Amino acid sequence: MIPGLGCRDEVILPIKSLRWWTALPDSVASAHNAFREMDQIDWTTGHHKYVTDPWHGMIVKRDINRVLEKLMVALNDELRSAFDSRLGTNMCDWTEINVLQTMKLIVAQASSRFTVGLPLCETLT
Repeated sequence: MIPGLGCRDEVILPIKSLRWWTALPDSVASAHNAFREMDQIDWTTGHHKYVTDPWHGMIVKRDINRVLEKLMVALNDELRSAFDSRLGTNMCDWTEINVLQTMKLIVAQASSRFTVGLPLCETLT
């Protein structure tokens, strides 16, 4: 185990253990419960179903795949804006930044493009 981002630990296993790990029952090692705990879904959304129910997979299959190219153009646009505003575009004068905090803000801004849309996603500070 090694420290991971935030307050969780990462488990590193050799490749030969992967089959054993994935064969464990959910009562021992559940990916759904791991994401549920990591994201603190019960506290942030009020119910674990937003991560543990498979509904979002069906939405992706049904709705998002057919507009994926359009979404990627918007995501690329948002990432360009986020990187430029957070990291700057001046190639001559360097500025010290907190990389972890900056990347969290970039990810939040980019993912917010699809949940709140323009221009709210650009107002994250």
